[in-house]
Amino acid sequence: MFILNHQRISSKGGGGLGLVDIARKTGNKLGYTFKKYNDKYSFFYLDILVNEEN
Repeated sequence: MFILNHQRISSKGGGGLGLVDIARKTGNKLGYTFKKYNDKYSFFYLDILVNEEN
């Protein structure tokens, strides 16, 4: 949790935690869905299960 809360924003704009890192750190598969909104746009849904550490 320390890593997630104390990362600096880089010139790329994020905290440096990518989707691969999220999948690796949670130990769970990432689920995703695209839902068509109209002829030009779609919604992207990302499902991530994060287990509480004991």
